[in-house]
Amino acid sequence: MKNNKIVIGVPVLLSILFSIFYFLPSALAFEATSTTFELHAGDTESTVASSTSATFRLHNAGGQNATASSSLTTKSISSGILYWLYGFFTPSYEQTHYRWRNDDGTNETDATFPVNEDTLYNQFPKNTVKRLRIEISNEGWTRAGTAPQLRLEVASTTTCASGTYAPVLTDYSGQWHLATSTIILTDPVATSNVSGGLTDSNIDFVAGQVKTTGNTTSAITLTSHDFTEVEFGVMASSSANDGGTYCFRLTNNGSTTTMAYTESKYAKAVIGSGLSATGELYSAVFDTTATSTQGPAYNSIMWNGTEGVSTGKIRFQFATSNSSSGPWTFYGSADNGATCNTSDWYDTLTSGAGGGPGKPVEIWCSPSQHNNQRYFRYRIQICSANCSSSGTASPVVSGVVVNWAP
Repeated sequence: MKNNKIVIGVPVLLSILFSIFYFLPSALAFEATSTTFELHAGDTESTVASSTSATFRLHNAGGQNATASSSLTTKSISSGILYWLYGFFTPSYEQTHYRWRNDDGTNETDATFPVNEDTLYNQFPKNTVKRLRIEISNEGWTRAGTAPQLRLEVASTTTCASGTYAPVLTDYSGQWHLATSTIILTDPVATSNVSGGLTDSNIDFVAGQVKTTGNTTSAITLTSHDFTEVEFGVMASSSANDGGTYCFRLTNNGSTTTMAYTESKYAKAVIGSGLSATGELYSAVFDTTATSTQGPAYNSIMWNGTEGVSTGKIRFQFATSNSSSGPWTFYGSADNGATCNTSDWYDTLTSGAGGGPGKPVEIWCSPSQHNNQRYFRYRIQICSANCSSSGTASPVVSGVVVNWAP
């Protein structure tokens, strides 16, 4: 008897549900606020497109208030099932974080950061390779076929939201252009979720790309719980405006339809009005002629020349190998040898701080990285100020002296 009741109840329930859907009105409204709401024509299962305009009446509990009309120029009118598929379930690729990077280290992960996350780069040096890392998070829905191709664009403006943007050029004809990295020699290279870099804006990281010759990535699929980080090698040319403010954004291959921005998350830079912040040189290969059983032990490095007028300094990195063809890994230290890595330098300081020309600096990393290797090279960095900002006078280096024994 219990089974018979269930069998009888099923068609009754289906009949009720059919009646509900059968008598759905031909147009539905979804109120968002008392003055803003969405309209769509047809039943929710309808796939018939709306006309380009619609006329409707506004009612409150007491009756009709007014007649009104809408057109595609003022309202987005979708129909039936298309509204649910397109109106609600759309991705929103939000530019959530950015950070400027130096073009140093040995790979994509260990480049240093001259400024903090989401911070304007003031006194940005001209004719110097820098790298710009931007994070994109899908804060909307997931839809098939909507993987964005992220293109880097720039505008000369102090208010980023209202700027006139253009793609960052891939040649050297504009104020900004893509720049080939001295570290990352292939375009593209996959990005990783760099520790201490950008704050994660979503649940899962999806590898992006490092671009140094092209301004647009390949398609990157981001579901509603994904974020990615992309990075571009860039350079401000000599024609960039001294003291000018520039804003950067990512678009979906030129379209902003599915992109989202807030003013504080546009990447920003202000061009310095002096010299380039840094200039670098890699030395030739030097042969100590010593064998691995006899040394050498590398002691110090020193530069000769003249300092800039109250500004600028010199820094070194050091590399050794038992082969004249390398490999060459350049090390430095910022804490007297407690740590040795490829992102730090030996700072010779200025004469006012007890350093300057003619003052040797100990090669602190020799015991762990260099001793008993026959060949050496150095990397010299000439800074016009503090090695991050532009200065007004550059040191002049006339010679470099490396001391080793025996």
